Amino acid sequence: MKEVKWYKYETNDGIYYTWKPRSGQKWFHTDGSKEAVELANSLSSSAHIYLGHVVKDDNFKEHKEATSDFPSGAYRIIQAHYGDDAPDRFVPLDIRDDKYTRIESLVNPIINDLSLFVGNESLYRNIGAHYKRGILLYGPPGEGKSALIRDLLRNELRDAVTFFLDGVPSAEFVRAINLGLKGRLKVFIFEEILSAVDRNFDKLLRFLDGEISSDNAIIFATTNYPEKLPQNIVDRPSRFDKIYKIGDPDPTQRAALLKHYLMREPNEAEVEQTRGLSTAAIKEVCLLFHLQNLQIPDAAKKLRDHTQLVKNDFAEPRSLGIHRDDD
Repeated sequence: MKEVKWYKYETNDGIYYTWKPRSGQKWFHTDGSKEAVELANSLSSSAHIYLGHVVKDDNFKEHKEATSDFPSGAYRIIQAHYGDDAPDRFVPLDIRDDKYTRIESLVNPIINDLSLFVGNESLYRNIGAHYKRGILLYGPPGEGKSALIRDLLRNELRDAVTFFLDGVPSAEFVRAINLGLKGRLKVFIFEEILSAVDRNFDKLLRFLDGEISSDNAIIFATTNYPEKLPQNIVDRPSRFDKIYKIGDPDPTQRAALLKHYLMREPNEAEVEQTRGLSTAAIKEVCLLFHLQNLQIPDAAKKLRDHTQLVKNDFAEPRSLGIHRDDD
């Protein structure tokens, strides 16, 4: 792969970018029956059978194709599968814009770490180090791990090209990104990295610091299950250089959250009454205060009763997969 040009397609489903021009064929997943061939011929001037599928010629005149610069912003990666009528592609995403209440003691160390990385590329180059930074956020669900990352993307990293990953990208994807976005900061995000560990651990290691890793890149990962991560993921600086625990807020942090959500200064009793509650639970307590006129002690008790109900009735784990921390 010597050169990468970006192609922009506008379809009925929206816009996407790819480094592969479309093939000029569209697949119909059928049994190859006569009726299916007639249907394909009615939609196009020619059709033929290939491996039990109907393939029709298509010049894609309904799409606008052109080489294009790749805009900064957030994207979802969709890798093509057999029979897919579109190539590997990047689909733009709108990052949620809900307000994130910054707690300086929590956020500032991460911002400082990012600033040191982004501002010292020449140092990495001069000593021959791979210009990449890995940051892992861990802690219980509902503490704002994903919300914190979104806030960093909107502010400190707004000029980067960000990719939200469902799995580990292929080597071809990484090569295309490295060549086509050379010199630009790239951000990769694994929400609940344990799912990527379970799917393809060896490939994940190669992406984090092996042969298919990206240059000029920041990798964010979150997990609700730090105890399940392998030692060679967390105890290896070249994979995750910094690890931050995002736990239940302390009194100062609870006071800041209550002030934001109550839209007034909380009293000492209210700060104490929310002790042990997660960030998400404190937000819900304040919503109950506004919507149902519940005082903070009553709203906090309602949240704790709900938590106990969940523990009692959903105590046994079910094989439903790993849930992402949606904060």
